[in-house]
Amino acid sequence: MVASLAHSEALGLIEQAEIYGVQPGGQKPSLKKVEQAISKLASEKEALQAEGEEEKQMAPADTALLSRALCLCADLHLQVGRTQQGQGLYARAKLLEPDSLRAIAGYAQAQATLGLVQQARDALVEQEKPGKTFNVTDSIYLGKAWMAAGDDDKALAFLKSAWSRGGDSYELGMAHLKTYLKKRSSSACNDAVDGYKNMISSFKDSARLNRKDPQARYKMALLQEEPYRHKLLYQSTTLPEPMLNAQEQLSNVMLSGLGGPFGKA
Repeated sequence: MVASLAHSEALGLIEQAEIYGVQPGGQKPSLKKVEQAISKLASEKEALQAEGEEEKQMAPADTALLSRALCLCADLHLQVGRTQQGQGLYARAKLLEPDSLRAIAGYAQAQATLGLVQQARDALVEQEKPGKTFNVTDSIYLGKAWMAAGDDDKALAFLKSAWSRGGDSYELGMAHLKTYLKKRSSSACNDAVDGYKNMISSFKDSARLNRKDPQARYKMALLQEEPYRHKLLYQSTTLPEPMLNAQEQLSNVMLSGLGGPFGKA
């Protein structure tokens, strides 16, 4: 009964953390919730060990839930630049579930971010055995990891595969955004850059799929400022006059959907 209660309470905390985690600025409350979940599940594991039980005898459902919580916590640390902490959490998840693609890909993503690119690539290639297939969720995690490892083509292939099978296109939009930022130059921004339209399309699709999830709309709103930010970055030392209207545009998009040049979601 105690284990069941811990599982139920931890699951509730993780689900709340996942909701907070996609809100702009929601990393801090999300981290608090998921760390509480990890504490509850870890306490249960310690209680079993105190009774002389081996870790492997922790209920499989609790093991999977603890791995999920560790990976979510690691994801959040990576989002705010605490890559080493994230890597450590992914490592703990891998010990619990050695075959977890989320933990394997997350660990590789952290490795690549820390500059261990070849080690990350080797770990990812090891997963791509002949005949092995990946579900939508695993394809997204692998796509993110390959993007961090510098193989944009392979990353986009995984993310496009996930989207074509009904997955959220938000991460595909983020991948396009990263490639866009690489290609943007002092003389070209927005649709003058190859791939910009694909990025916009991916964020729009994500916004339509998840109307209560503000991530895609938030990115679209920020992109409305891109011409003015580009001018500020490359052509001016003072804030361009049109930037004054950009903040109002951003607020309108967040409140009413994808307005302006992007159309309605």
